[in-house]
Amino acid sequence: MSLIFSFWVHYETAEQITGLVTGVVNVTVNRTVSITLSRDTINFTTANTQDSKNSYTAGDLVGAPLADCGGRLNTATCGINITNDGTVTTNITMRETGTLFASSSYNRIRHFLYNVSVPLTARTICPNFYSTYQPQIGTGLTPVTGVNYGIPASNWTPVNATAVTIICGLNFTNSGAAPNLGADWAAIEINLTVPPDETSGTKGTTLEILGVFAGYD
Repeated sequence: MSLIFSFWVHYETAEQITGLVTGVVNVTVNRTVSITLSRDTINFTTANTQDSKNSYTAGDLVGAPLADCGGRLNTATCGINITNDGTVTTNITMRETGTLFASSSYNRIRHFLYNVSVPLTARTICPNFYSTYQPQIGTGLTPVTGVNYGIPASNWTPVNATAVTIICGLNFTNSGAAPNLGADWAAIEINLTVPPDETSGTKGTTLEILGVFAGYD
């Protein structure tokens, strides 16, 4: 038989033994989907018909934000820069709500393309998304290029008129170092080619970029 004795050694004058208690603090943090564009405008230099322009080429931009757009996921990326400011991992969708070119030969596959750069954390969260060709839907066109996640790119994807997911698993934490900056940061690069029969004048369109809760906690 084993006997276990417990003793409270009490040196104060009070006769009552003081017991041990614990306190609990709880807080609930709301799920918040919030994205901001730290760079939201791309102004290309004057072009002739059939000229091609890239947003990661400083010479193709009016007042490029940097002297040299490095074409990697770093501060030298001159495209549209997205930051996840919320409290959840986010997917990003994009669609064009206008029409960049008005000519009858305008074809998104040839004349209006995008590509994205994402941090390594996004590729870890969504490995299948970044290793699988992402088909475009709703354009009535047959894409001839896939998504290449890294700039500069040999493969581009047509900008869609219907919202499609272009970035998966953009985290809300901001840790990281160059060339992969914070896990909450990504970039969209744009490539355009002026159709051969496009009329002269200023051309422009609007891209609707939306953050959606990715479902990862």
